[in-house]
Amino acid sequence: MQSVAIVGAGALGGAVAHTLARCDVVRRITLIDDSGRVAEGKALDIAQAAPVEGFATQLAGTTDLTSVAGANVIVIADRLAGGDGSDTAIFSGNFADYQFTTVQYVNSEGHFERYLEVHDTQAYRDGTDSLYGIEQLQFHDMTVNTLSVMDPLFTL
Repeated sequence: MQSVAIVGAGALGGAVAHTLARCDVVRRITLIDDSGRVAEGKALDIAQAAPVEGFATQLAGTTDLTSVAGANVIVIADRLAGGDGSDTAIFSGNFADYQFTTVQYVNSEGHFERYLEVHDTQAYRDGTDSLYGIEQLQFHDMTVNTLSVMDPLFTL
């Protein structure tokens, strides 16, 4: 395979890039992330492991989303975060085709935060999405409020 573009240079994107590089099955990996120079730094970190781990994969990082053009494979490893106003995530299947998991964690400032993971149980369709600040979930057969599917045992 010639090239892979990975959108999202966080923990997941970095792990995917490092694993592909270590396996030496891809000629070039481009990490793309809109958070400053995160993608460049992650690409450099992985590239510096090449002499020790014995791979020849070329790595690059950028904030330019158009860098995915020409890639043989594009991996989306980014979270979906809502902004101001009301935000809706749209899914392909019926509501009953999805599983919901509430994830709670302590952020870098020591505050509790939570997000919703939505997993499509049907193979090769929507996959798993991590949702932050999304108020509505629209499925093929219905639209629901995000809070209605979040685990009520988790409180902020």
